[in-house]
Amino acid sequence: KDFGITDVFLHVVPFCDAAYNSKIYHSRYGTDVLNTAVDICHKAGIKLHAWINPYRVKTSNGSIDSLSKDSIAYRWLFDDKAENDDNICFYNDGIYLNPAKSEVKQTVLEVVRELCRNYDIDGIHIDDYFYPTTDSAFDNKTYADYTKETENPLGLSSFRICNVNSLVSSIYTAIKFIDKDLVFSVSPAADIDKNKNTFFADIAAWCKGSCVDMIIPQLYFGFCYKNEDFCFENILSRWKDLAGSSNTKLVIGLAAYKTGTETAADGDEWITRDDILSRETEICLKDKAVFGVAFYSCSSLFSDMELNTASREKIKTVLKGKI
Repeated sequence: KDFGITDVFLHVVPFCDAAYNSKIYHSRYGTDVLNTAVDICHKAGIKLHAWINPYRVKTSNGSIDSLSKDSIAYRWLFDDKAENDDNICFYNDGIYLNPAKSEVKQTVLEVVRELCRNYDIDGIHIDDYFYPTTDSAFDNKTYADYTKETENPLGLSSFRICNVNSLVSSIYTAIKFIDKDLVFSVSPAADIDKNKNTFFADIAAWCKGSCVDMIIPQLYFGFCYKNEDFCFENILSRWKDLAGSSNTKLVIGLAAYKTGTETAADGDEWITRDDILSRETEICLKDKAVFGVAFYSCSSLFSDMELNTASREKIKTVLKGKI
């Protein structure tokens, strides 16, 4: 609160599990983290958004052992019922719920309704985990069944885009049916074309169709990025063009986690400068097309490492000037 934070996004469904008392997904903690967080945030005058991953069960470096046998994802993974045999998909040692399956969509919507009805949250948030690959093997049985049953089937890319669009618009409807003031936000990857062509997330359609209240693209780049198209001000301009003609609020995701890091693409910018995030924050807050900024992650933003501390103090000066 002292820093100037107005909203917190709390990860409550990371891997078909829950950081709250869920009847759908088994809780991964021994306590109701979400209920505690809502209480703390609201007492401080801070809004809290429940962040879920709709499709992710396990990444390539994760372990299936952490998935509770009480989880519906576990049952789908190991049962022998024919109707459930493709609710789960696999890619690169990762496990995902199948976006095309109605049972998956209804399960995700029930999670959303559970959160909205049982907790005094201020919104629902999803991030950039949609289809993990363009490989047709990921959902070949589902798509083959679809083409057999459909007179004029869509191509695979359009089929996948429609599946994701259906879930996103349904989440929006489910939220607004419960409470029209709850905010639905999405945090897609920075590359607009890749979102649609690789992850099958048509962000432009969501904004145009007003089925997302707030879009928070992950503009996790500095000012000296090797690919100039992704240098901060250049990629910011593209997102302003995309969201500018819609009613969707544009909030810019900033890479607090990169402070103190060095990569080939980033160069040494993040280890030699402590003003990248403060400069980006100031640019965004001075721009009428931008509603605000969001920092990922909290642990990086409030780290006591020397460079993080210096960066944070500069950001705080910018934020305090806007309050």
